[in-house]
Amino acid sequence: RNSWSQPLLVILDLNGTLVHRPDRYMPPRFKRRAGLDIFIQTLMQKYKVMIWSSARPPTVDGICRQLFINDSRTQIVAEWHREHFNLTPQQYDAKIQVYKTLSTVWADEKVQASYPNPKDLGSSVPATFQKTRWDQTNTILIDDTRLKASSEPSNLLEIPTFDGSSGAEDAATLTKVLQMLEELSLHDDVSQVLHKWYNSIPKTG
Repeated sequence: RNSWSQPLLVILDLNGTLVHRPDRYMPPRFKRRAGLDIFIQTLMQKYKVMIWSSARPPTVDGICRQLFINDSRTQIVAEWHREHFNLTPQQYDAKIQVYKTLSTVWADEKVQASYPNPKDLGSSVPATFQKTRWDQTNTILIDDTRLKASSEPSNLLEIPTFDGSSGAEDAATLTKVLQMLEELSLHDDVSQVLHKWYNSIPKTG
């Protein structure tokens, strides 16, 4: 654990995580999770943000168009959708389980190009800091489905599914996520910390 924060790549799911989309109307209609606007604003200020949803391109575009306003959308590292799961045409049109393999993210040149220049990290980051790429130590996937992160389970920050009817107990969910990200950024390896956290959760949930 350090006294300074390292850069983080935060990968966001959409439906069930940030919003609830009750139907397939286009342009997409959805209900926002409590505190979503402040959550997005804070993320964009502190971290590099990427979208990865299993929805089709028009749906992802329609949701992002409404969530990321003004210049914030231009700051998104990448917007990935159903075409980024290497599916066959039959699988693409079917309701199947998909997996968000972060190795695919780390192999993408455009994503890697978003890693901050060392000169932009601020005076608090020591000169001995040597990282220059996104990898297992600095990438966090925020999703409501643990199965999607089977290949890199210790890079997942799993949150309860938002179904649009969540009560008062869900009001602080995104605030808690911001607090957890702040703590994770202080560590050399976020995957080790997340692994430790998950092992500390009682088997009852």
